[in-house]
Amino acid sequence: MRFTDGWRPLVAVLGLALLAGCGQPLVGAKVLPPVPPPSPTGYRLALTDATVDADRHVVVTFTLTKDDLGIPLASVTAVASPSFTLAGLLPDPVSGLATWQSYLLTGSGLLTSLPPGGPGTPPALILANQKQPGAEGVALGTVADLGGGQFTYTFAATLPAAYDPSRTVRVGAYLAGVTGTASTASTFDFVPNHGPLVTRDTVLTSNCNGCHGDLSAHGGLRRGVKLCLTCHTIQNADPDTTDPAAMGRGLYVVPSDRTVYAGMPTVSFAAALLQASGTASVSWAMDPPSGVGSIAATGATVKYTPPVSVSGPTTVVLTATAPGPTAAAGLAYPVTVTVLPLPPVDPPTVAVSPLAQTVPASSVATLVASTTLGLAPPVAWTLSPS
Repeated sequence: MRFTDGWRPLVAVLGLALLAGCGQPLVGAKVLPPVPPPSPTGYRLALTDATVDADRHVVVTFTLTKDDLGIPLASVTAVASPSFTLAGLLPDPVSGLATWQSYLLTGSGLLTSLPPGGPGTPPALILANQKQPGAEGVALGTVADLGGGQFTYTFAATLPAAYDPSRTVRVGAYLAGVTGTASTASTFDFVPNHGPLVTRDTVLTSNCNGCHGDLSAHGGLRRGVKLCLTCHTIQNADPDTTDPAAMGRGLYVVPSDRTVYAGMPTVSFAAALLQASGTASVSWAMDPPSGVGSIAATGATVKYTPPVSVSGPTTVVLTATAPGPTAAAGLAYPVTVTVLPLPPVDPPTVAVSPLAQTVPASSVATLVASTTLGLAPPVAWTLSPS
């Protein structure tokens, strides 16, 4: 085919266009796969601040979200339904040590008699007709919506008129209307007059979780030892409540009771003050004071020598008394000794006292006495397990 001169420029232009088309292709923006939505985190509760208003109501600020998004006020009250606890770090009436004590004695339980301290609580400090610590449901107080999942709750209950604003106050909260998780309970400690914050942890949640996993109670709703301590205080008398500070300097004697035979060797009792350093300073008394043996005291230890004989089972009370935190609050711990007549000597036997007893771990040494009836001493002892 022949081209005239008029076609030559057009062919040149087409050639250049074809050459340009053989270069690198044009690439658009990179197309990524769809980003999956974040995994749901569920409900999260956090107490962030607290104050006391002019009428002694505690006002606590908290955040409450679901899947990291703020929820409306209606869902706070009708769905999440937080409950609030309130306690102060106050002096224990027996030991004088700082212990958590509830400001909400609203529980359903009612005790006719409650020792606020450990063994030997002076009678004047025993509480009568005492309600147990409780919680305040969100419907009782006043909730205000600050926006963005932030709210305030004003307690319906007021702090006592004589409360000390320099003492640490702890607010606790847990969600009662949803499944409990590690994020649905919280606490906040503050000092109403903005003084130095003093707190006390009897045990750490991390230590509990080391053995129990994610430790929870009351249907899984309440989690964290700090929250537990706002209700399980010295005002609470259930099997799950033991506050060492409530028994700090509480007096106890080991063994607490024992049975002996008349004419057997001297037996010893030892007293100790819990969490007190050094030897307990105690005095000892015997009731009846005479005719039932004798005692010889050396510091915290007393040695009791039974009488040579008794006509029948005889009860002897040995009482250890130690000074309390005040001159009028002495601590007393009585132990009962039952003296039995010697059994017949035929056949020869060994009498041991006490036959059984329970002692606190890491307590003072416990003595077990024996006497031989119709046999010549000594007596060999073994321990099982060794």
